[in-house]
Amino acid sequence: MLVLTRRPGEEIRLELPGLPPVIVHVLETHHGRVRLGVQAAPEIRVIRAELLADTHAA
Repeated sequence: MLVLTRRPGEEIRLELPGLPPVIVHVLETHHGRVRLGVQAAPEIRVIRAELLADTHAA
């Protein structure tokens, strides 16, 4: 696992062969919470892990 420290206004790029990059923007931090924005092509599925776990439990 790669652990990074980012500040609001900074971003992380994920580049996978054959796919457009996924960009994760750090929008804000407040009281220990981080608000992120994910910029991805429509063919890339972006889903929160807890929602994915709910679909497997059903």
